Amino acid sequence: MRTDPLLPGGPTGIPSQLGSRSVEELDEARAAEQFTTVLMSLVVKEMFKTTAVGGENDMFGNGPGSDVYRGFAQQAFAEALTRHGMDDLVDSVRASIASHRSSEEPQ
Repeated sequence: MRTDPLLPGGPTGIPSQLGSRSVEELDEARAAEQFTTVLMSLVVKEMFKTTAVGGENDMFGNGPGSDVYRGFAQQAFAEALTRHGMDDLVDSVRASIASHRSSEEPQ
């Protein structure tokens, strides 16, 4: 198991909130968060289709570039949902990734 040299006790001695977690655990956590954000962006995109925020006459209008700003808003909502409300889902995805990774490691 590799360890990150930037973690406490590493050669740089830079303090971190990561504690003694391995790089693999950090990769799993990042992947789980990114996957959950993608999932939430799909949910938010569908939600926008049925609300005044994302309908035909929404706050972004129908002019050139409106779809870009609508996409920015959808991504921001998805990231906020992931950070502040999807902890159980992120943990479940991370556990699944960890389980899959451990089943692939040579015994």
